[in-house]
Amino acid sequence: KQWYQRRVRALIFVNEKNWDKSLEYSKLALERNENDPKSLYRHSLSALNLGLLDAAESCCNKLLELEADNKLYLKLSRDIQNQNAASKNREKQMYSRMFQ
Repeated sequence: KQWYQRRVRALIFVNEKNWDKSLEYSKLALERNENDPKSLYRHSLSALNLGLLDAAESCCNKLLELEADNKLYLKLSRDIQNQNAASKNREKQMYSRMFQ
């Protein structure tokens, strides 16, 4: 029962775009069942929105291991890759300005 409540709370916080709380509750749900697709998705989405790209990617990879053809998970994976690329470009620009 507690596991289910944590999953539902994570969903509520995703809907409210309260990424910190969603990350917290999805992590608690994953402690009980580390392969729960809904908790993995919510955790990955929350981590992405908080800029925690390594955590987002790790959870997304688990999702794709479970369901490689799921369009929602594939989109999440592309979003993570795009944000990773954008982050690396910002770093490059920042470092190039430092050494001019």
